[in-house]
Amino acid sequence: MPSSDRPGSAVGRVVFSDPERHLEIYEYSVAPTEDLDVWYEHPGESVLHLIAGTLQVDFEGRPPVMLGAGDCLVHPGSIAHRWHVVGDQPIRLFLVIVR
Repeated sequence: MPSSDRPGSAVGRVVFSDPERHLEIYEYSVAPTEDLDVWYEHPGESVLHLIAGTLQVDFEGRPPVMLGAGDCLVHPGSIAHRWHVVGDQPIRLFLVIVR
């Protein structure tokens, strides 16, 4: 599943999706050259678990958060947010959305 309709956008894999449980799980493996520079908003909570690499998560009107391998971040999906790969190493993460 592409992260946006722009050329070069990062692609995530749907691991699990169950509308009745209001639960979605995605896996992303993203190279520094892939496009993630899109603002997102959605209902529910987002849980990010970074497996490898360094990721900056920007929030509209709030300070950015830097994640390293092994870090986990939970935030409301209703706050506009976007991701940036930091450095020259790819990232790997799981994104869980609970609506």
